[in-house]
Amino acid sequence: MSPKTIGVGVLALVFGLASAIGVKAFLDSRREIVPTSVVPHRSVTPIVVSRRLIPRGRTIAAEDVELKEWPTEMVTKEMVENLESVVDQAVQFTLFEGEPVLASKISLKPILDMASHLSPGMRAFTIHIPTVGSGVAGFILPGNRVDVLLTVVDHLSQKETRAMTVTLLQGVELLAVDQQTEAPPSNKMDPTQMHSVTLAVTAIQAAKLALAGSRGTLNLALRNPNDEQETATEPVTIADLQYLKDPDPVVGPITPHVLQIRTLRGNQIGSTSVYPLHEVPQNLAGPHRLNRPNP
Repeated sequence: MSPKTIGVGVLALVFGLASAIGVKAFLDSRREIVPTSVVPHRSVTPIVVSRRLIPRGRTIAAEDVELKEWPTEMVTKEMVENLESVVDQAVQFTLFEGEPVLASKISLKPILDMASHLSPGMRAFTIHIPTVGSGVAGFILPGNRVDVLLTVVDHLSQKETRAMTVTLLQGVELLAVDQQTEAPPSNKMDPTQMHSVTLAVTAIQAAKLALAGSRGTLNLALRNPNDEQETATEPVTIADLQYLKDPDPVVGPITPHVLQIRTLRGNQIGSTSVYPLHEVPQNLAGPHRLNRPNP
């Protein structure tokens, strides 16, 4: 290859590179520069949350809770920021998965007895109700409010019985059904396993329950949780049960009893009608009367 040809090739390569560089520079100069959007930094604070459902009365274990970042502006004074401060403490109100642990929902010591659930001035009183399952079909749950009914039956004699039902207490809280202080996931108790309930009552109400339990049978009536108004009630007796009342006697026309007496006059056989004295029709007179005592 001649030196002249080599020179022409080198010049073509140089011009080509120069053209490419020039085009790139031109395109770069025309390209619009889109500014990158600035994402503001959001402040977060780690708080303690529940990793699983923790029932009321259960002691919190280390694996039950974890730290989770929470928007700082949403963090309240009740929220706990230290894991160690909640471990081995008891839950006073059920904690659900992912729920922040609040200081007001935990106790400084494990809840080992029913007394920890009581408000000042209240008492826990357990009543045994054999019919609690059938009375409300197993739908009563811890935390519900109920009315307590008392039924008293007095056997005055072999033929006479007096019975009465009164509403003894209204709107009392159920602390436990048997030994369960938490409602099951199905929100229904097994009626065959329900034999007693524990109620939150005042001191005088506890005394009434103690006396009532020795006098008759106690039953429960479930209330709406939003119904806090007491209702004026009166005792219900057997006379208030309409189907037990004696029906009114049916009064109809009285048909007199007619007696036929055969008569013989010569060879003539006949008969005549006579009536008992107390049944003689008003339009009949003397010879038809039969003077006989009242039956």
